[in-house]
Amino acid sequence: MPVLKSLFSSAGSCLFSSLLCLFFSSSITAFAQSTPPTSDIQSSSADTESPPNESRPQSPESSSTSDQSDFDPFSLSGVEEAPPKTGFSENRSPSDAAPSSRTKQPQDRSVHVTHNDSAPIAPAFDFGLASSDRIIYFFEGTKVRGNTTTSASVIKNFIPFSVGDPFNVDDPSIEHIRWRLMGTGWFNDVRLSLERGSKRGWIRLVVEVEERNTLIITRVALGVSRDVKSNMKEESTERYDLQPYAGIGLAETNLLGLGIGAAISGVYAESQYGLDLLYTDPIRLGGGFSLDGHFFYNHGREFFGRDEEDTEIDVSCIDPETDERIPGCEEELRAKTAVVRYDRFSLGIGTGHDITSTLRYRIGWQGEFVDVTSKPNAASIMRGAERVPIDFHIENDESIVSSLYFSLIFDRRDNPPFPSRGQLIRLDARIGAAWLGSSYDFARYETSFRHWQPLPWHHVFSVGVYLGAIYDDAPFFYRFYVSDLSDLIPSRILELNLDHRGAPNFLSTSIEAMRREEIAGKIDVEYNLPLHRGGGGFRGVDAYGRIGLYSLASWEDLRYAIRGYDGLARIPLDLTFDLGIRADTTVGVFTFGVSTLVGFIPDPW
Repeated sequence: MPVLKSLFSSAGSCLFSSLLCLFFSSSITAFAQSTPPTSDIQSSSADTESPPNESRPQSPESSSTSDQSDFDPFSLSGVEEAPPKTGFSENRSPSDAAPSSRTKQPQDRSVHVTHNDSAPIAPAFDFGLASSDRIIYFFEGTKVRGNTTTSASVIKNFIPFSVGDPFNVDDPSIEHIRWRLMGTGWFNDVRLSLERGSKRGWIRLVVEVEERNTLIITRVALGVSRDVKSNMKEESTERYDLQPYAGIGLAETNLLGLGIGAAISGVYAESQYGLDLLYTDPIRLGGGFSLDGHFFYNHGREFFGRDEEDTEIDVSCIDPETDERIPGCEEELRAKTAVVRYDRFSLGIGTGHDITSTLRYRIGWQGEFVDVTSKPNAASIMRGAERVPIDFHIENDESIVSSLYFSLIFDRRDNPPFPSRGQLIRLDARIGAAWLGSSYDFARYETSFRHWQPLPWHHVFSVGVYLGAIYDDAPFFYRFYVSDLSDLIPSRILELNLDHRGAPNFLSTSIEAMRREEIAGKIDVEYNLPLHRGGGGFRGVDAYGRIGLYSLASWEDLRYAIRGYDGLARIPLDLTFDLGIRADTTVGVFTFGVSTLVGFIPDPW
């Protein structure tokens, strides 16, 4: 197994290095375009004329007399807007200013995009001019309609065509544009159509949008967590108390209509609190590169051990710097709970770029300062049938976490709030190393996949898979938590572990010994029943049911099973499930799950 672990670690490092090379390689823009369900482009008979017989395509701006210093390659500035009064004669050059006396009668040259899942899928970006079964036009520009808040230049930033590009009306990348714009969350609907340009053989793309409220609530957290009783007496047998917590997150995803995203989130409990700030600008760096910034602060407590086991702790409750008693320390010691108190500051900066309209990557650096204010000198717990020492996975006093991260996101969802078809795939890698100034050398890899499939009776079925692995010694907050995999206990909020209870052990396996580990996996299926679709405050409401299996383990557990478990019970595996309602409103998407009520019940198992 050490050889296998080494191979996995080497392979993961090579994968991350290869992905970094893609970022600096100019060939990344030649990445194969993925093809979604095709769009059937319908045009009038007037649009079936062949392009002008020229040796090379002539840009519409070549005959313009406007100031070229104001030229926008995505706009129609500098293009003479000829009203669609007449067509073009067969012997007329596109640059002729005077109409021929033998012009055709006015005809509708609009080309509308409609959905047709049964239509054959055309190759992406197929601009071949020699074709017997389709007509190739030349791209003249983009018109934006319906936008009252979002800047037209921001919307045009999502258009992958340049003026003068050959343009195939059957190109499926046209529908990719719609998916990409819908994925921003700025619009309720995006409609695409084509209209004739100012010259024969040239065409314009019309983007008509229906804007939505972009000031949204991203998180609402209300619940209770189990904490050590602050007023516990020596003779008391009660060791834990329920403490309330609350959190909220607000985001403006389209600040001033410039496409800038800004978000703030916070959470507060009696002994822990955190603040998180996010900033993203999709066009600030130019060339399609975004600028991302991230800051957060956590004042936290991390619980180690399990309350049902006899935990032995060696800890001093006197702060060596102030010679004062640490609040709550004696109660934790009597409750036989090993607790690490810490403050964590983090600042990150990064960028991202669209490889295709459905594939995007992000890369960046994150630096963190961790100050451990209290930590047991040593502690041990019963793990299965043997007592083992607790590894807190954090340095004493002050330490630095400096890491590089890389994400690759493939998103083909037709409607992000309520997908009915498509896929979402993520690959994430993070590496911390001494050469980056980090006190910790580690690598963390994650991959997730979810596919949505519409059913004939308009319900939606989806399946999801998640895998994660950590190599070397990552800090405890970068490890995989049981609360993040199980729906039946409160998840971490802003990376704060507010509740240290374990998940129910329905299958009676060694999963009960797992809290934060190095390997994680989950597979689940979900069934969505649409209850409402429409306008107003509620755009959509779905009922959902989800069930799955999840697993947590350490690399050592793959070599030696935990003593005290026999047969299949040695495999750390258990069930998770949830039932609830998901609502898409004007102020955000909210999920109300029945399983989260378990967080309000003290010691249900």
